Amino acid sequence: MPLMRFDVRYFITTLTLLVLILALPPISAGDYVKGFEAYCENDYKTAFKEFMDDPDHPKSQFFLGFMYHSGRGVAVNYSMAKKWYSLSASQGYALAQYHLGSLYAEGKGMHQDYAKAEYWYREAAEKGLKEAQAKLGVLFFEGRGVLKDYQQAMNWFLKAAEKGDRTSQFNLGIIYENGLGVTQDYSEALYWYGLAADQGVPKAQYNLGVMYAKGHGVPVDYVLAYMWFNLAAAQGISDAAINRKLITKIMTKEEISEAQKLLSEWKKQI
Repeated sequence: MPLMRFDVRYFITTLTLLVLILALPPISAGDYVKGFEAYCENDYKTAFKEFMDDPDHPKSQFFLGFMYHSGRGVAVNYSMAKKWYSLSASQGYALAQYHLGSLYAEGKGMHQDYAKAEYWYREAAEKGLKEAQAKLGVLFFEGRGVLKDYQQAMNWFLKAAEKGDRTSQFNLGIIYENGLGVTQDYSEALYWYGLAADQGVPKAQYNLGVMYAKGHGVPVDYVLAYMWFNLAAAQGISDAAINRKLITKIMTKEEISEAQKLLSEWKKQI
């Protein structure tokens, strides 16, 4: 089964971005603060001007890169995004390093270069940025820009997963279920799929359904299989709808009722 990973067009959402900005170590600021305040108010024209008035600040440089990358307040321009990300990344700013790595992985504004993507992802990953750790894990899993190395992939996925990254949690489930670089361990696969499924990852929900239906690492449990297939089907996994229909034929009315009750309780907890 292929890994679930961030699409190469993905970049951090505005809300997540603001949380990450606030979580990173403070840097002395001038007009950057005014720019950040304007950005938070979606006043991108003012934000752009203020960031340009403080062009040596690594966060100003990052935001200018991000605005060119995402087309906020200016036309999308990947070459300019690269320029500003590079300036910020060279000052050690993790978010800029991550996004610069993404540009190299995407091949936008430059030739696609996974080796350089790996370099910048690693710089950000070693500073603890979970998004970079997740991307670095994918590069090692697929052997892009580096030699394929499941153990390295698992190490980086683990770092991101422990910080709550749901994609890395799913990927760890894939690794353990299939014994990729590790001894096959259905219990570990169930654990990581469970964490990802609770965060709404449909493929994790589907895989849990399969494991409960087949009794992989757990006794066969059609009630739980039905619940997970139902959740995955609701998010567009067509095979989940098919499998739910199949197991319904061998379930009692009481079991189906119990599964629906569990589903309702699960939704209340999330």
